[in-house]
Amino acid sequence: MSDQNPPEQNPYAQRGAGQGPAGPPPPPPGGYPPMAQSPMAQSPTAQPPMAPGGYPPPYAGSPSSGGPSSGLAVTALVLGVIGILGFWIPILNIGVILLAIGAIVVGVMALRGVRAGRQAGKGMAIAGIVLSVLTILGSIAVNLAAYAFVTTARDSFPPGGVVSDLDGLFRDDTTGAVGEPLPHGKPASVGDYEVAVTDVDLTGADAGGESYVVVEVEATYTGTAQGNPYQDLMVAVDGAEGRPYDETTCEILLPEDGLMLRPLSPAATAGYQVCMAVPEQAREGATIVIEPLSGDGESGRWSLD
Repeated sequence: MSDQNPPEQNPYAQRGAGQGPAGPPPPPPGGYPPMAQSPMAQSPTAQPPMAPGGYPPPYAGSPSSGGPSSGLAVTALVLGVIGILGFWIPILNIGVILLAIGAIVVGVMALRGVRAGRQAGKGMAIAGIVLSVLTILGSIAVNLAAYAFVTTARDSFPPGGVVSDLDGLFRDDTTGAVGEPLPHGKPASVGDYEVAVTDVDLTGADAGGESYVVVEVEATYTGTAQGNPYQDLMVAVDGAEGRPYDETTCEILLPEDGLMLRPLSPAATAGYQVCMAVPEQAREGATIVIEPLSGDGESGRWSLD
């Protein structure tokens, strides 16, 4: 007896030519539901959508990159560099300190913008802040050092500003007694000059709480080249208590100030004024002394009143 059942067909076998269109694939064995096809499987040549311009879109999970460098960050850096270049100048660096403070404020504002993701320039902002802090510290150190130097230098000078010892001048070589001062108008040979004190104003200008003595000097140059008596001679008042007061204590400009004196040719004569800040209690018995700045040659002494 022949088998009446038809032969079992392979559901996955390919259809030959002339057969009808393929139907849907048979369900998988075991009763499992068919797997959903991915969109990529529907078209072998399917590509992800392109962004405008033909470039692929950025990865959705990547953070956006920072924008252009912040103008605030650049400003902080520039101010910091200016501060470093100028902090070593005493007194003037006070203005540099103000710039450094401004740079710190601007740098902090720039860092806030960087953290918010609105701009870039974090490195420049930090560099500007660091340079500004160094500028402030350096300026304070320089000013303290300058103040200490000026204070030390000021204390090293004796009162009145004269470094020469006038107490030992004009003493008689045999007796050691101080010679009598000359009257006003009488000349004396001092260095390369014939010098005379022609007038003394004891009621000179009063400025800044200082009472000045104004001395008028007339000098004739006896040298062979050119000379300037204001630069070659020192005029001072030998105070009653033995303390000298010279023209470095004068802080006013006189009508015939020696600063404006021109060099003299041989035998030429010129008059000029000098002033000294001399307290009232130091004027009684004081004298006017004129000596060469070089320390060589004779000197002269005149009465103050």
